[in-house]
Order: sequence, then structure tokens, then C-alpha cells
Amino acid sequence: MERKDSNSSEESHSDELNSSGGSDMFENKRRKNSSPSLIIPASPPRFATFEEIMKAANGVTNMVLAHEIAVDSDFKLEKIEEPPNSIYTQIKETIHQAFWDVLKSDLEETPPRFDSALKLLEETKEALLSLLMPYDKKTRQEIENALDLELIRQQVEHEALDFQAYSAFVIDTLAKLCAPIRDEQVKELRNITDIVSLFREIFQVIDVMKLDMANFTIQQMRPYIMQHSVEYEKQRFTEFLKAQAEHGVDGLLCTKEWIRRTYDQVLNGAANNVTPSLLVVESYLELLRWPDGYGYPETLMMDKSRLLDLRDRIQLLITTASVLAITYNCVGIAIHGLQHLRETLTQGILQILEHSEEENLADVLISIGEQISKDVNEALVTHGFSPLEPPAAANMKGQIGKLSDDENVIRKLIAARLYDFIKGMILTPRALTSPVKLPSGLSAVQGEVIRCTGRFLRITGHNRAVFGEYYANIIDEIMSKRSSDSFAEPSDS
Repeated sequence: MERKDSNSSEESHSDELNSSGGSDMFENKRRKNSSPSLIIPASPPRFATFEEIMKAANGVTNMVLAHEIAVDSDFKLEKIEEPPNSIYTQIKETIHQAFWDVLKSDLEETPPRFDSALKLLEETKEALLSLLMPYDKKTRQEIENALDLELIRQQVEHEALDFQAYSAFVIDTLAKLCAPIRDEQVKELRNITDIVSLFREIFQVIDVMKLDMANFTIQQMRPYIMQHSVEYEKQRFTEFLKAQAEHGVDGLLCTKEWIRRTYDQVLNGAANNVTPSLLVVESYLELLRWPDGYGYPETLMMDKSRLLDLRDRIQLLITTASVLAITYNCVGIAIHGLQHLRETLTQGILQILEHSEEENLADVLISIGEQISKDVNEALVTHGFSPLEPPAAANMKGQIGKLSDDENVIRKLIAARLYDFIKGMILTPRALTSPVKLPSGLSAVQGEVIRCTGRFLRITGHNRAVFGEYYANIIDEIMSKRSSDSFAEPSDS
């Protein structure tokens, strides 16, 4: 996607790379698509019309859809499956069943009544036409001719409606229009002899084909959407902020607090030169350590679920790499070079972390320590070594158990290396022109690290292209205020 700002390279880097706090991970294990956190300052009551609310809602909805298509190469529309016993499902099935029961009853009368059948064929025609691309005029004309509603009405009046002939035309048309993956479903329609059951199945196939067509259109339009999504999102977000401001709400309140908090942390870290670009990157990295108690930045709300999932995955990888570092340090050279053992340990740790029902990382690490001790001893014996002495095994498991502490030295070291790697990928455009070298201690989870980094760069690259101007203004305001405050402070002399 072509961009005019200097940050455009980051998203392309993420595409190339994406070739394919520790205890927080477990405290948030059951979090899925958590609701946005909003902080609304005190203000006098204001009233909005229904039209204003719907206009704002539609604008945000369209912005979210464009954003999803732009940042998620696998994005597609899916049918929402309601629980079988839900009120919505029961009402829907009752209404549909009532229609099919009426149709069946009408057709079984002597002579048959075709009022419901006429309505059904009208809806079938509309459904078939909705599956066509604008340029497919030939098929459109065929449908118009074959399902001529005036002719059908005349046939109904003369009790000469041949329902089977129309159903055969509908099936033939579906066979011509459907994607190859639907061929078997359409073929099965020809085996249904009961006319009511047949049309009921026809409409289910049409519903699926509509979804196929929508996803095909998205796939065809994705390059165009990606090309224009940045400006589109900028425009829609500006409208959103304007609507918020009209009702006394600062639509960037959490975003400002996020960057201000990062600025303070960078200063406390004794950074000599805090540039706006560096502050944006450090702010992005804070998302991978995000505490749940803080309101999420408004500019990242559409990616909140993705980013929180990445945060949890990064913490899981840090834990895994830390456990491996302790294991190899405690056992020593005897297991170095045993690639199969390394893979077994890595997969075993990941499996326990991913599937454990425990929400407390300390408890999970006890299980991991026991499994590591078992696997290591089996490998040692297999290769002619003595198993670990009980004191050595206890020492190793004890060190693994201490990894639940975010201040653990090993954990902090591995985390720092991983964050520095991701930071380097953002700051150094040339880093991806040659094979990527991971820091020491992360090679066992290399594939996962690269995938997570690629996803993170893709999200942040797009986000920076859309909201970079807002970040620049916020940072300028923060730095100007801090400089003014520092200048106003009285000297000790």
C-alpha cells in the first residue's frame, strides 16, 4: 500500500517477516474480546437525536470493517451460529416452519393452492439475482425469462404451475453460479423429491452462496481497500472525535494517558534523548505489557483483542524460553545438542501453559517443573548418563517455580531481549533485508517469535499510518508542557 509518510515501510516489513507481565497471562486466561474501557469526564448533560447516534454508529461500523479487511489478510465474513436453545433460534425456526407448513398444506389441497408457491418463487428469483455480478447480464436475462412472474401468475390462475420444472431451473442455475466447494451441496438437491423440503434446502444453499459471494468480493477488493483504508479511517475517526467533542467527551483521553505514562517511564529509565519517534515505538511496546486496570487507547480499540492476545502469547513465550534457559543451565552439557529433547521440552511447556486449567502461573510452573525433570531424566538415561541427583532436580524445579515473579532475573533478561528484538524490527528498516537473527535464549521459540512480531508490526504499522498525526500532536503537547514546567522550576541556588 502506498503511503506518503516515513512510517510506511513498517507495514511492508511486517508482511515480509510474517511469512507465515508473566502472571497476567493466567489472570486473563478467560478474557476474549473484552469490551472497550471508556473514561468519560464530568460534563453537563447533552442530548443526541436518534439520527445522530445512528450516523455515528454506521460510520464507526464501516471504519471497523475497512480496518479488519486491511490488517487481517485472512479476514472473511462468517455465518453467526446462534445456540440451538436460544430465544432467537426458537423464534426464527418457528416462523420459518410456519411458512413451510402453510406451503405444504396449500400444495396438498385439491385443487392445489399456489399463493404461497407464487411468493416463494418471487423470493427465489430475487435471491438468484442477488448472487450475480453486475456484468453477468446473460445469466440475469435467463433468470428474468425463466422466472417471469407474470407468466407464473397466469399459470397459477389456470392451475397449470409446474413447480418441478421451476425447481430444476433453480438447481441448474445454482450449479452454474456456485463455488466449486458447493458443488456437492447443489448436487444433493437433485436427490430431494419432496418439493417443500427441496426449496427449504435451496434457500439454505443460497444463504451459503451469498456469504461466498461476499467473501469473494472482499478478496477482489482487498488491494483497493488497503490502498484507501488509511485515509478512510482517518476521516471516520475525525468524525467520531467531532461527535464526541460535541457532547463534552475527549475522544483521545486514554490515548493521551497511554503516551504520557510511557513518556514518564522512558524518562525514569534515564533515557538521554527521548525523540517523538522513539516515544511512539516505546508506547507500542507497552501494549505487550498492558495491565488490565488501564483504559485502552481509543486509537487502538479496533485492535484491542488482537493486541491483548499477542500480549498473552508473548508472555507465554517468555515463560517458555525462561524455563528452557534454567533447564539447560542446571543440567549442563550432557543435554546440549539433543535436538529431539529440545523440541520435546519446548512443546511440553507450551502444551501445559496453553491447556492448563490453573489460573495461577505459580501452580502451573510446579507441573512444568515435574514434567521437565521427568523428560530430562529419560533423555539422560537413554544417552548413557546418570539421571539428575535429587538435590539438583529440586534446585532446577525450584528455580522454575520462581519464574512466576515478574522481577525474576532470568525472566526479566529473556523479556528484555525479546522486547529489544521487536523494538529493533520497528526501528531498523534494513533488519528484514537479511536473515533475522534472534537474541540468545529465544531460538527454541523462534518460529513463534517471528510470527508474533510479524503480526505486531502489521498492526502497529497500519495504526501509525492512520493515527500518526494525533500521536505527534499529543507528544508535542506533552514535551512542551514538561519543558515549560522544567523551565519554571526554581533553581536550588
